[in-house]
Amino acid sequence: MRVLYLLTIILTLSLPSAHAITLVPLPFADLVAQAHVVAYGRVAQVDGQWTDDRQAIESLITLDVIERFKGGAGDTLTFKVPGGRAGNIVNVWPGAPEFRRGDLVVVFLAARGPAIPTLVGLTQGVLHVGLEGRSGALTVAPPLGFNGESGTIARGAPDRAPVRLASFAERVRLQVEAGR
Repeated sequence: MRVLYLLTIILTLSLPSAHAITLVPLPFADLVAQAHVVAYGRVAQVDGQWTDDRQAIESLITLDVIERFKGGAGDTLTFKVPGGRAGNIVNVWPGAPEFRRGDLVVVFLAARGPAIPTLVGLTQGVLHVGLEGRSGALTVAPPLGFNGESGTIARGAPDRAPVRLASFAERVRLQVEAGR
């Protein structure tokens, strides 16, 4: 029994330390302001690759743009997110979204210099588009601050209900105009 107790202590002390992740939600106005491009589209391709230093894996996401709400450019966007699959190796990053070919998403992208764009606020910078049950209208779950709320996020709160994509697009465009 004493050996088991000692072995448990040794194993516990030899484990790597756990670190907490704290995510401070970006209000809607900040999300729009920090993004150079806000676009709605369909994920066309997801390519995992090793970073240049081969210390991690990142995924390059190619998005066929259906509509742009902010920013300009072509019919496709490519951006990167940490984590993904390269060969038989999967690298998971807490707080990083996962994409699948065919996903309909709204993305908030920013870049520094000539770098490949990244999502603003990682998971906060991607909104998955769904269908409203009865009407079949496209909807998104709005980010914090979209309806003027602030502070605590409550599951099931009426101001967190999905909104129609067209209404969301208009609010993004209004926020862009207000920020100028």
